[in-house]
Amino acid sequence: RLRFPCFIGFQYARKCADLFFSDREIFFFLCHSFPFFGIFVFGVDIEYIYSKLNLKDLSSYRLEAYVYKNFKMTKSGVVYIFFTKKIMKKFGVSCEEAASLVNTMSSIKGSLIWVTFVDYGDNIRVRLRSRFVSINEVATHYRGGGHLQASGATIYNKKEMKAILDELDELHASFKEANKDKE
Repeated sequence: RLRFPCFIGFQYARKCADLFFSDREIFFFLCHSFPFFGIFVFGVDIEYIYSKLNLKDLSSYRLEAYVYKNFKMTKSGVVYIFFTKKIMKKFGVSCEEAASLVNTMSSIKGSLIWVTFVDYGDNIRVRLRSRFVSINEVATHYRGGGHLQASGATIYNKKEMKAILDELDELHASFKEANKDKE
């Protein structure tokens, strides 16, 4: 059994610790940014958790390869992908697994905004991410919101998909024009 956090005396099962650290970016940030983090995870098998954070199903890797081969880019450089029900079925992944690939497009040079559209059947969920650019206001125009550089929205058709991409493209172009030093 794990003591987490040990100084308060709460006891959690390994499953709870796994869930708490399921986001590898947060885990890495905590481990590498705060030397005292070890105090909070005393008794937790960090190597075990770390080993689980880097595992993916083969279907996820295949879908990721699909993203690299099939993403689209707007005129100013917003990159995006639309996961239809047919695509998700072909690769054997859930809507959530498809949506989690939003950051796959994050390292494309010159692109400061990236988007995934995921067909949930009765709606299309939009995951918006950016580097430097505040995109949460755009999300509020489409029944969504979130953080400055990580937001979500809900749309209902391809007309709205085009509208949100047009709005993001304009935002992207104006940001790049005003901030030529940022990439």
